[in-house]
Amino acid sequence: MKKRIRCLLIGLILSSGILCSVISSAQPSGDTKRASGPKFVAFYFHSTQRCATCRKIEALSREAIQTSFAEELKKGDLEFRPVNVDEPQNKHYVQDFKLYTKTLIIARVSGEKVQSHRNLTKIWELVYSSKDFSNYVKNEISVFMGGKS
Repeated sequence: MKKRIRCLLIGLILSSGILCSVISSAQPSGDTKRASGPKFVAFYFHSTQRCATCRKIEALSREAIQTSFAEELKKGDLEFRPVNVDEPQNKHYVQDFKLYTKTLIIARVSGEKVQSHRNLTKIWELVYSSKDFSNYVKNEISVFMGGKS
């Protein structure tokens, strides 16, 4: 009798798990694909050899974007993408964006094609003030993306 009850319970548990997975896959999740439209990428371009300041710029950029644009990142409307331009597959970015140093660029993309972009040139001036750096990145990206504040 105990064996039958155990088998019955195991069967119920397994079938309910299968049923739950079928039901959950039929329901739209909160992480649905983003609607078509412009997508934005914040590129942080760097080289293989990096000083402490270059690493700090990347960290401050990442933090400012994750803090100010959490919802856009979650929806897939914005992406933060560090890129090493010394890697052969990334060398084209130097010409594409006319890069001359490590920098943060916000770009509007369609597929993988850049439609427009803005170079956030003041990051080097603001790197030693986390608050000013964060405000600058937030404001520049907000304006570029169409006015999020």
